[in-house]
Amino acid sequence: MEKIVIEWRIQVNKTLRLVRVKGVVISEEHNNETYRVLLRDTIKIAELANKTRGVLMPISARPLEKNVEFSFFKVIFKTNGDLNTFIRLLQSKPS
Repeated sequence: MEKIVIEWRIQVNKTLRLVRVKGVVISEEHNNETYRVLLRDTIKIAELANKTRGVLMPISARPLEKNVEFSFFKVIFKTNGDLNTFIRLLQSKPS
């Protein structure tokens, strides 16, 4: 079985204290295990955002992607300190 690889793309807007998180499956094989890994990792990052006092935002429009499996969400933080803590913890998270 091929290793499932997910590329996480993080965009940070420090002025708005907003983080866009997008995980894209890079693996060639796409099956139920791929979906489970993508969902599990998405939940871990969302829980990390929650622990650092981030609030998940409703999505008004999903990003345009063709022929790829991906996860996408936005998180807003009340303070810059909370945002910086989230980014620091996310960068130190083992892949």
